[in-house]
Amino acid sequence: MAIWLEHIGHPVRIVRNGADAIRVIERHEPPVVLLDLGLPGMHGLKVLHEIRMRGLATEVIVVTATSSHGTAAHAMAMGANAVLRKPVDRAQLRDLIDDLLPQPRVDSLHAGTRWEGRS
Repeated sequence: MAIWLEHIGHPVRIVRNGADAIRVIERHEPPVVLLDLGLPGMHGLKVLHEIRMRGLATEVIVVTATSSHGTAAHAMAMGANAVLRKPVDRAQLRDLIDDLLPQPRVDSLHAGTRWEGRS
């Protein structure tokens, strides 16, 4: 998944456990995090809780192997932006990331400026 994400233009940082995830997110403040609930050492919902409690401005896509609607609803109630079930559909993930990423802003001072140079 990481190789594919990088191939389509999204930088990836892989962490080994929940504590590392929190440290990396605090330090680098990525715009979007793909968070597996099955992280070693700390459940993904605890990581999500820490992200939200620390006020980190990171969009979170939770990934889970469970088909429980309760797990997905709980993650959303805790502040996840979306929940995807494994195996993750790549097209759905790509579209979701694109929707969550900040959109480029038009500078209002230059929005109406026209350049009239020689043709």
